[in-house]
Amino acid sequence: MLPLFISMIEDDSDRAYMTDLYQQYYPLMKKKAYDMVRDYAITGDLFQDAFIKLVPKISLLQSLDSCKRTSYIVYTIRSVCMDHIRKQARGSQKLRMDGTVDPVEEVADAQASPEEQTIKRESYEALGRALEYIPERDRHLLVYKYLMGLKDKEIASIMDIPIRNIQGYLTRARPRAQAALTKERGEQDGEIE
Repeated sequence: MLPLFISMIEDDSDRAYMTDLYQQYYPLMKKKAYDMVRDYAITGDLFQDAFIKLVPKISLLQSLDSCKRTSYIVYTIRSVCMDHIRKQARGSQKLRMDGTVDPVEEVADAQASPEEQTIKRESYEALGRALEYIPERDRHLLVYKYLMGLKDKEIASIMDIPIRNIQGYLTRARPRAQAALTKERGEQDGEIE
């Protein structure tokens, strides 16, 4: 059963597109939400909140290739989960008088400094550019396994590949990605000089 907010999208093609996205990314987004909050009772709400944030971005989502769209969607669910965690931490902060560590401080310590965020962003951008040079199957395997943290069984199901082949494909994909990343970094260094 689709949520009400999808049926409220006026354009038929946009509604169909979001329905497909909903069905395609529901398991992944729900898993990511649970991985972050560890509470099945609210993962559905967080998933819906994230999807509502995606509705105004339909044109952007349609313009992205599969890997970038998946990353964008995962980033959205992570942001919604972090907002929820912060909100819960603020609410529980008022209740804590026993001297225990403030959850807000724990979340703040886990966040990177602006310099670290910039370095990480640049590394991800270089990796994204490098992944464009490897075969699509390798790219999807690596994204699902290492960026999204899916298990081999989940990858096999999504990509319709026998589970026994996943590790072999990954073994061959990693050196290709490493070579592409090395090439990308070399080109990037050449542009600076």
